Amino acid sequence: QDVARALVLYKDLTALAEQNPRNPWAMKASARLADILHPWIEAALKSHDDLTMVSLFQRHGQRGEYQYLGSPTLLAVAHAHRRLGFIQEAGRLFQAVAAANKQPALTEEALLSLSDIYLEQDDAPAARRVLERARLQFPDGPHHREVLHQLMRTMTRAEDWEGMLHFCRYWLLRNARDRDRSAMYAYMASAYLRLNQPDAARIAYEEAFKAGAPKTPGALLAYADTLAKLDQHAKANEIYATVLDVADSADQRDWAKLQLIRGWRAMKQYDRAQVALAELGQSEDELVAKFAGTLNGAIRQLRDEGKGARL
Repeated sequence: QDVARALVLYKDLTALAEQNPRNPWAMKASARLADILHPWIEAALKSHDDLTMVSLFQRHGQRGEYQYLGSPTLLAVAHAHRRLGFIQEAGRLFQAVAAANKQPALTEEALLSLSDIYLEQDDAPAARRVLERARLQFPDGPHHREVLHQLMRTMTRAEDWEGMLHFCRYWLLRNARDRDRSAMYAYMASAYLRLNQPDAARIAYEEAFKAGAPKTPGALLAYADTLAKLDQHAKANEIYATVLDVADSADQRDWAKLQLIRGWRAMKQYDRAQVALAELGQSEDELVAKFAGTLNGAIRQLRDEGKGARL
């Protein structure tokens, strides 16, 4: 009971900081609160009890974060706020850690987490600013790869394709052996496609695979779609056929089948196209089955016109 009364008294005294942040009584009360609450907060952290951790931290009242600026505890409290949905408060605490800049690892993680919050709030320019600060201040920090990919996602969100290409070229020149080269080529391919430059995208995809990019179904589909745009249907169809064996979902398989049919149609292999269409017409997706029926009619007409021309 005495501890509870003391906590209330100390919290009331911290309110004096509203008028004067350097009020000695407020500063002493805040420090005494931290002495009492910090072990409890650490215990809640160890037991993964976010609600208790946040509740205890809020008992600090005004400017409680200033007692923890050089400690990982404040970062943990900020993450707990975010997990519980208190996004504004989490952002404020991440900003406090970043502004204090007490320990490089803490500052870098705070900047990365702050960029997440800005992206959740659709503020890509703010996210980009803190990520660029993280890259400049901690080029080899423990989170530098996460920062790099977050920056690429931020540019994607902002649809800054020219900026992405410029950054990727610069990065590739300066990182000749880095394991992220494959990912950077893949980002470039995506940007080139958005800028309607399929041939440049094709080259970027091929460089990505040479650099070791995983040949996931999604990556293979994107590459094959690029080849199809360039009328390289034979090579594209080889890749679509591969996707049919490794696809992660029915949607990927249906798309690969549709693209195979389009490729065979473009190469005037109408019989192969119709065999595949018969299969696709059995799809559980009503929209796909309906489209297959429409495409089947168009291919039958093209085949009949070809036969008539030969006669």
